[in-house]
Amino acid sequence: MLQIREMTAEDVDDVDSLSGEVFPIGAFTNAPQLKQLLVMSPSLVGVYGFAAFVAYEGSTLVGYVYSYPAEAVSGSDDPNGLSRTICMLAEVATRPSHRHSGVATSMINDVVSSLKRQRQTHVVASCESELADFYRDRGWQVGAPHQPGVISAPEGDSVFPPENTRWACVAILAL
Repeated sequence: MLQIREMTAEDVDDVDSLSGEVFPIGAFTNAPQLKQLLVMSPSLVGVYGFAAFVAYEGSTLVGYVYSYPAEAVSGSDDPNGLSRTICMLAEVATRPSHRHSGVATSMINDVVSSLKRQRQTHVVASCESELADFYRDRGWQVGAPHQPGVISAPEGDSVFPPENTRWACVAILAL
């Protein structure tokens, strides 16, 4: 039976292993930093734009996803004056045997729900072009990176991945 829950430090070795199976050789992974964050500051999970979820089937990790804060946004509309953040959705990974079964959608929905509870403003995902419809079908605004004005964040600032990225698309969801 599939169980999706918040990621803990104990999951990071499984996450690192799955990352090696799912992403191309040489792809950047944040597993060491993720583990350090979860060990040193577990109270940050679920606040400040950080959300992390894993999906297990029995004792086998079948997917994971996390978000992290990418850019602070003025909190002037917040009654408490708190700043909010544009968050990046990172390393959406699903074991090939579990793709097209709703695992990634469920995990992303959990991240989005967590970010909404945290009162974040937007979440951004960089993806390969074949995944553009995945995000578009779930209500995300999708465009090509490095084309000013295609996707806008609050205050009209465009949001794009770094210039040296290999990603073909960027998706943004207002929370």
